[in-house]
Amino acid sequence: MRISSAVVARSNRALVLQETGYGSVIYFPEEDVSLDRLQPTNDRTTCPFKGEANYFAARDAVTAPPIAWTYPAL
Repeated sequence: MRISSAVVARSNRALVLQETGYGSVIYFPEEDVSLDRLQPTNDRTTCPFKGEANYFAARDAVTAPPIAWTYPAL
């Protein structure tokens, strides 16, 4: 995964999942993501199966939508 020209995630363990009602989603193991290139946002959602999600935007973007999320309880 890239943000501009910076590689943010590289993995041979990522999973591509098709979730009901959504497009394909790529799940990267956290240790394969350069979290220093991301900044936390105040966005939160809750999934009945995975728990609360914390969202991240590109660090160098002034106003950017969230592009990644984690499920800390997993």
